Amino acid sequence: MRVDQAGDLYFSDKYNSLVRKLSHGQIVSIAGNGRQGFSGDRGLALNASLNYPQGVAVDSIGNVYIADGGFAGDEGRIREVSVQNGTINTIAGNGEFRPVHDGQLASVTSLYYPYELGAGPAGTLYFWQLNTSQVYGITAAGIIQLIAGNGQVGFLGDGGPAEAAELGDELGIATDEAGNLFISDMKNGRISEVTSDGVIRTLSTNTGGSYAMAVDSADNVYFQSGAQV
Repeated sequence: MRVDQAGDLYFSDKYNSLVRKLSHGQIVSIAGNGRQGFSGDRGLALNASLNYPQGVAVDSIGNVYIADGGFAGDEGRIREVSVQNGTINTIAGNGEFRPVHDGQLASVTSLYYPYELGAGPAGTLYFWQLNTSQVYGITAAGIIQLIAGNGQVGFLGDGGPAEAAELGDELGIATDEAGNLFISDMKNGRISEVTSDGVIRTLSTNTGGSYAMAVDSADNVYFQSGAQV
């Protein structure tokens, strides 16, 4: 779930293949026609088919990003719903269910089950793929860039370059307005921050298997720990 600057809440309704918004006490669909699959690019988002959407993100001007991750090895795309006209387009993933490649153009790369998203400033979008130990970014120029994790599952590298660190393989992500990335590492039981200069550091330990997380406008970090927040 993500909240925009107006306080509206966005969330994926996975098994109905919809993305929805809670605004002023009312729930409305903003993407998806309720039919599982992939269709609708360059048309209205409400007419498009989504394939079991997972994470969502909202940028500072209200564009919505969807981890259209697919199910059982299908698809693997990240899609954008324009705040200007409500149309949907694929911004990452070519439909092949394969590992991502650092440095590639996002629109032609393969993806492996994109699951969690976070929208940073200046057009950057972060994503984590299911059962992996790396976080990638998509730059404003549309290039895939490794942000954190060396691909090995573990814990190593605190205080050093984030891309050389070892992370767990169950991650939640969130961003703040300054461009810092926050990672909830469930397997290692900690919250880490990747600063805008690429350094990773632990913010909190013993988080009780934290996964879901969010950051507010005052840079307070919220996370779920078991049945508590």
